Amino acid sequence: MELQKNRHHTLWQARHYKGELYRTLRNHRGLVIPDVWIPQHKLLHAELPTPPKPSAELARLMLNNLDRPLNHKFDGLLYTIDYLTDHETKEAQALSLHLTKQLGYFAMGVENEISEIHDTRDSISSQ
Repeated sequence: MELQKNRHHTLWQARHYKGELYRTLRNHRGLVIPDVWIPQHKLLHAELPTPPKPSAELARLMLNNLDRPLNHKFDGLLYTIDYLTDHETKEAQALSLHLTKQLGYFAMGVENEISEIHDTRDSISSQ
Protein backbone atom coordinates (compact mmCIF):
# COMPACT_ATOMS: atom_id res chain seq x y z
CA MET A 1 0.00 0.00 0.00
CA GLU A 2 1.41 3.35 -1.01
CA LEU A 3 1.37 5.99 1.71
CA GLN A 4 -0.09 9.39 0.92
CA LYS A 5 1.50 12.78 1.54
CA ASN A 6 0.18 16.24 2.24
CA ARG A 7 1.40 19.74 3.15
CA HIS A 8 2.43 20.74 6.66
CA HIS A 9 2.35 24.33 7.90
CA THR A 10 5.02 24.56 10.59
CA LEU A 11 3.04 27.40 12.14
CA TRP A 12 -0.46 26.25 13.00
CA GLN A 13 -3.39 26.69 13.62
CA ALA A 14 -4.61 28.81 10.75
CA ARG A 15 -7.16 30.59 12.93
CA HIS A 16 -4.31 32.04 15.03
CA TYR A 17 -2.68 33.66 11.97
CA LYS A 18 -5.06 36.41 10.90
CA GLY A 19 -4.03 39.55 9.07
CA GLU A 20 -1.69 39.97 6.14
CA LEU A 21 1.57 39.76 8.11
CA TYR A 22 0.65 36.54 9.90
CA ARG A 23 -0.95 34.88 6.84
CA THR A 24 2.18 35.71 4.81
CA LEU A 25 4.41 34.20 7.50
CA ARG A 26 2.31 31.06 8.02
CA ASN A 27 2.00 30.39 4.28
CA HIS A 28 5.59 31.28 3.35
CA ARG A 29 6.97 28.49 1.15
CA GLY A 30 9.96 28.19 3.49
CA LEU A 31 7.69 27.32 6.40
CA VAL A 32 5.34 24.95 4.58
CA ILE A 33 6.70 21.46 4.02
CA PRO A 34 5.09 20.32 0.75
CA ASP A 35 5.21 16.54 1.07
CA VAL A 36 4.90 15.07 4.55
CA TRP A 37 3.77 11.48 4.98
CA ILE A 38 0.24 11.60 6.42
CA PRO A 39 0.92 9.18 9.34
CA GLN A 40 3.83 11.34 10.56
CA HIS A 41 1.81 14.50 9.95
CA LYS A 42 -1.07 13.21 12.10
CA LEU A 43 1.34 12.04 14.80
CA LEU A 44 3.10 15.42 14.88
CA HIS A 45 -0.18 17.25 15.44
CA ALA A 46 -1.31 14.70 18.03
CA GLU A 47 1.89 14.84 20.07
CA LEU A 48 3.01 18.46 19.80
CA PRO A 49 1.10 21.43 21.17
CA THR A 50 0.35 24.38 18.92
CA PRO A 51 3.58 26.33 18.37
CA PRO A 52 3.88 29.68 20.11
CA LYS A 53 2.72 32.50 17.84
CA PRO A 54 5.47 35.08 17.29
CA SER A 55 4.89 38.74 18.04
CA ALA A 56 4.36 40.99 15.04
CA GLU A 57 7.94 42.27 15.41
CA LEU A 58 9.40 38.75 15.42
CA ALA A 59 7.13 37.72 12.52
CA ARG A 60 8.54 40.61 10.42
CA LEU A 61 12.10 39.64 11.34
CA MET A 62 11.41 36.01 10.44
CA LEU A 63 10.03 37.03 7.04
CA ASN A 64 13.08 39.23 6.40
CA ASN A 65 15.31 36.27 7.28
CA LEU A 66 13.46 34.11 4.74
CA ASP A 67 14.14 36.59 1.95
CA ARG A 68 16.85 34.41 0.37
CA PRO A 69 17.12 31.51 -2.05
CA LEU A 70 15.46 28.36 -0.74
CA ASN A 71 16.72 25.39 -2.71
CA HIS A 72 15.49 22.50 -0.57
CA LYS A 73 12.13 21.93 1.07
CA PHE A 74 13.70 22.24 4.54
CA ASP A 75 15.89 25.31 3.89
CA GLY A 76 13.37 27.84 5.17
CA LEU A 77 12.68 25.83 8.31
CA LEU A 78 16.39 25.33 9.03
CA TYR A 79 17.22 29.00 8.37
CA THR A 80 14.38 29.99 10.68
CA ILE A 81 15.51 27.67 13.47
CA ASP A 82 19.07 29.05 13.22
CA TYR A 83 17.81 32.62 13.17
CA LEU A 84 15.53 32.15 16.16
CA THR A 85 18.23 30.33 18.12
CA ASP A 86 20.62 33.25 17.58
CA HIS A 87 17.91 35.81 18.42
CA GLU A 88 18.20 34.92 22.14
CA THR A 89 14.81 36.05 23.43
CA LYS A 90 12.48 33.71 25.32
CA GLU A 91 9.90 34.13 22.57
CA ALA A 92 12.36 33.20 19.82
CA GLN A 93 13.87 30.34 21.81
CA ALA A 94 10.46 28.78 22.48
CA LEU A 95 9.53 28.88 18.80
CA SER A 96 12.96 27.58 17.76
CA LEU A 97 12.61 24.62 20.12
CA HIS A 98 9.15 23.81 18.77
CA LEU A 99 10.29 23.96 15.15
CA THR A 100 13.28 21.76 16.01
CA LYS A 101 10.96 19.16 17.55
CA GLN A 102 8.98 19.09 14.31
CA LEU A 103 12.11 18.04 12.40
CA GLY A 104 12.06 14.65 14.14
CA TYR A 105 8.70 13.82 12.60
CA PHE A 106 10.02 14.64 9.13
CA ALA A 107 12.94 12.28 9.74
CA MET A 108 10.43 9.48 10.44
CA GLY A 109 8.86 10.27 7.07
CA VAL A 110 12.22 9.88 5.35
CA GLU A 111 12.49 6.39 6.84
CA ASN A 112 9.09 5.55 5.30
CA GLU A 113 10.21 6.96 1.97
CA ILE A 114 13.35 4.80 1.98
CA SER A 115 11.26 1.72 2.88
CA GLU A 116 8.84 2.46 0.05
CA ILE A 117 11.72 2.80 -2.44
CA HIS A 118 13.13 -0.56 -1.32
CA ASP A 119 9.69 -2.21 -1.51
CA THR A 120 9.22 -0.85 -5.04
CA ARG A 121 12.65 -2.09 -6.13
CA ASP A 122 11.94 -5.54 -4.61
CA SER A 123 8.61 -5.84 -6.42
CA ILE A 124 10.16 -4.76 -9.74
CA SER A 125 13.07 -7.19 -9.44
CA SER A 126 10.74 -10.10 -8.60
CA GLN A 127 8.71 -9.61 -11.80
